[in-house]
Amino acid sequence: MSNINKSLLTESFRNLSVCLCLLPLSVGLSFAQTSEPQAEPSEDVIEVTVQNAPSTVFNLINTKTYKNSEVRELLDLILTFPRPEVGEIQMAEQLNSYGTKAFSEKNYSLAAKLFTRAVKANPSSTAFWCNLATASIKAGDFQTAQSAALQALVLHPYHRDTWDLMRQACEGTGNETCRKNAELIFQAMQPVS
Repeated sequence: MSNINKSLLTESFRNLSVCLCLLPLSVGLSFAQTSEPQAEPSEDVIEVTVQNAPSTVFNLINTKTYKNSEVRELLDLILTFPRPEVGEIQMAEQLNSYGTKAFSEKNYSLAAKLFTRAVKANPSSTAFWCNLATASIKAGDFQTAQSAALQALVLHPYHRDTWDLMRQACEGTGNETCRKNAELIFQAMQPVS
């Protein structure tokens, strides 16, 4: 790695105990990584053990503003984060469908709640996380939007529109470093005419 401190990041990833610990309690979903098999999660919130919080994607894009030459390695680095498991796919798709209907009716807070339930049922769907981020932005809940966009980026960091969602969420929270990094990556992924 050229300009990112590789040894620091490598050590941080060794201590990583969650792929994303920043989801607000309203989303109520976190992922723990352990060597033992997990019991079935409760209906409410899965417990989270955070050993090294600075190792999250959120902190990675908030520590500094990256240069154009670092965009590719930052995206590749995001791909190294653990991915969530597939959940109850059919239920999640139905909840997503209801959320889409609520969104089209401009009931953004209901849409966000339905998308939240969809990502609980199937946390491995980038589209569901993006839907949650979009509905949350429209509802004015930029913290949830930012968390949802981050999870979508963990799953698929090369999705250009997700970086635009991240930019909008960071702008809404007033996080200028995050906004600049998301804008940089969004621009770097512009299709060449």
